[in-house]
Amino acid sequence: MYVRSIEQFSVSEAPVQNVNRHTPEILEGLSSAPVYRKQGQVSAEIAKGGEEVVTTLADGTTETHNTAQPGDAIITNPGGEKYIINKAKFTERYDSKEGEDGVYIANGHCKAMDNPYGSPITMMASWGEMQNGDADCKLADTYEPATGEMGGEPYIIGRSEFDATYKIVE
Repeated sequence: MYVRSIEQFSVSEAPVQNVNRHTPEILEGLSSAPVYRKQGQVSAEIAKGGEEVVTTLADGTTETHNTAQPGDAIITNPGGEKYIINKAKFTERYDSKEGEDGVYIANGHCKAMDNPYGSPITMMASWGEMQNGDADCKLADTYEPATGEMGGEPYIIGRSEFDATYKIVE
């Protein structure tokens, strides 16, 4: 694993604030946040292990880095953003699209809130790498509507990527 300084992850000229994803401000904010459902379809490939994925947002910002383990899914969203999720989460959140190999329909939910800090942020993600967002990013956590349980591992989603792939549940 390699380590990068916060300065290397700057997403704008504003100072970057390093935040802990488990602070009460984030956890309490997410617990009362609206529920969203991921929309649309994605492409995915099952990792052999060792594949390095750099998640780059539509505006060119590097959101994070991650290395796949065998069996992980490497997802590509419609906007081209790539990321890795483990096999169990992939199976829960995506259904294969009949007749189209490698294409999946999203069925996952999350709770999401606006970045409460008013500045670009960086935080240690659950996969052990820094994740970055601008002042306008969203903070989210997976949510299971049937049980009301959240995943407990908040993460960052770029605003335009969020707006393009999530819809509020009424």
